[in-house]
Amino acid sequence: MDSSWDNSSAVHPKKKWKYRGAFFTASIVTISILVFCSVWVLWFSKNEVQILEVERERAKHDWAAAALIVEGLRSEEGARSLFQANPKLKAHFNSEIDFIGFAARWRPSLLPLPKEVPRSEEKNFGHRHGFGLGPTILSYKMPNGCWVTFQWNGPYDSPSRQLTNIECSQ
Repeated sequence: MDSSWDNSSAVHPKKKWKYRGAFFTASIVTISILVFCSVWVLWFSKNEVQILEVERERAKHDWAAAALIVEGLRSEEGARSLFQANPKLKAHFNSEIDFIGFAARWRPSLLPLPKEVPRSEEKNFGHRHGFGLGPTILSYKMPNGCWVTFQWNGPYDSPSRQLTNIECSQ
């Protein structure tokens, strides 16, 4: 061993990969996420039918309301009373005359809604509950290809709940 103060020529052990701790942590996090997602997918695929049935049950009240709205839109007097009963429609339609004009254009495409709520897996029905945090939206594709979408503010059991928007498109 050299007794001089200059050890610059001494062999220093090579540092191992300095990011190995971060790499192992990232690997564990990634594997955990993959396992969690896999478990969730397996659980959802096993319980999908029950989940869709619960959503279908939640949609029954909105479906009944939508059937009445469609029936009202099928006549000029019904459209007029619908607009008057839901003042929040004014945010999307400038006036009662404007709304009645839209309803007249939609009328040939509007068919009565079926009595039963369609199944979500049929891809012609969609429902999203607001649960008081946002709007409740119900969409349905009629057999003639017309999509009709209804939007309400607030939860279905609220006495102040109103229809806020209706859309009908081919």
